Amino acid sequence: MFAGSMGIYVVPFQIGALMDSLGLSAMQSGLLGTLEIGAMSITTLVLAPMLGRWPLSRVALGGGLLAAFGELLTAVSTSVGVVPITRLLTGIGCGGIYGAVNAAVARTDNPDRLYAQGLAFMNLAFLVLFLILPRMLVLGGHPALFGTLGIIFLLLQPVLRRVSLAAPSGAASPEIESAPPIAWQLVRLHFLATIFVNLGLGALWGFVERMGLDVGMSVAQVGAALSATSLAMIGGCLFAAWLGTSAGRLLPLVLGTLITGVAALAVALAPVPAAYVVALMISEAAYLFLSAYLIAGVTSALDPSGRVAAACGGVMFLSYSMGISTGGLIADTWSLALIGWFALGNCLLAAPLFALVVHRLEAGPHAGPRKTRGQCT
Repeated sequence: MFAGSMGIYVVPFQIGALMDSLGLSAMQSGLLGTLEIGAMSITTLVLAPMLGRWPLSRVALGGGLLAAFGELLTAVSTSVGVVPITRLLTGIGCGGIYGAVNAAVARTDNPDRLYAQGLAFMNLAFLVLFLILPRMLVLGGHPALFGTLGIIFLLLQPVLRRVSLAAPSGAASPEIESAPPIAWQLVRLHFLATIFVNLGLGALWGFVERMGLDVGMSVAQVGAALSATSLAMIGGCLFAAWLGTSAGRLLPLVLGTLITGVAALAVALAPVPAAYVVALMISEAAYLFLSAYLIAGVTSALDPSGRVAAACGGVMFLSYSMGISTGGLIADTWSLALIGWFALGNCLLAAPLFALVVHRLEAGPHAGPRKTRGQCT
């Protein structure tokens, strides 16, 4: 999960490195980030229908090698024309890893809890990485930054090899073959709700720094607030891991969505720095909490093979990146405050859709306990 999300989390460092070393403009560097995230999302969506039969460990390993190649090639590139290709390769590799891991988690006995544990570890790993990358930039510019990322992908190969399979190569397992047919109407409703949530949260996240500056905080203070938010996100993940499905999925998913939306509005309308920081921490903690149920829990009930879980991850990242552009449009045309209302409105649209999907799952043939279908380590 850490490897698959690398392209999204380190985009701010990549943009700065490419601007300084290759003389790219902010728009050019931003487009490279969009290209990488878009490639990751589309790769996950394209691979999703095939993950029911393909060996997941091989998909993850192949994605890791391709991502490492893209990072290392970026490190030695001095031509602006080559860098889009290297970032495209990295995005495709990350998409392969992310799709395989999501599918593997969805095949386990308790996907909600396992995914939450993975999110907590991922955010902790990124906290450590964020301490390393700035130093790499200072020491060696973009070659040191991208070289470090490439080495990390190579070091993670033994971990990716341990992504277990729920079915032998070339055939679906008997448990998956005997599972009820996928309720595609519910899948579409779940994806629509996922798009609503991530459009709103993407719009907010793209401009949280500007919102902090508007309430009188300095750039350094906003940075400290974002670091504290990372800790809150880990807390949200750990709470989801502790809760699991003991309270079902409907209540955590709906409440998590509503709390996320209300807190997002509070961020945009915060009158003082303290209110801004508290609202931001609550919003991001709630978002990571509901993500465990959104990406792994409900999708595993919809499709035990993990294909829907993989596709859901792609839908989430694609709509999140679109939300950033939407936030820019709202800010330029109206105001930053309206982004908060947009995020809340989207969450209010998503909550009843999530409730409908979970209610029908619990009442239909997909309900009931599931056997263990494999492990992801």
